[in-house]
Amino acid sequence: MFHARVVVVVVVVVVVLVVVRVVVVVVVVVEVVVVAAAAVVVVVVVAVVVVVVSVVVSGDPHISFIPNGTSQSGQND
Repeated sequence: MFHARVVVVVVVVVVVLVVVRVVVVVVVVVEVVVVAAAAVVVVVVVAVVVVVVSVVVSGDPHISFIPNGTSQSGQND
């Protein structure tokens, strides 16, 4: 009977350790996903701020990414 109790205790300890390991892995994965999402949000916000500031500073309401120096209105800059 003592041997059976030892086996049960060992099995319970192993199961608890496995569950703890799985929880730790899930927490780390969730943390990585949250950090990656936060980084994407920061990049998008910085890009929007840069575009808004460049439009305000230039005073041109037409946002143009045409490399030949003409705006979308067709006027030369």
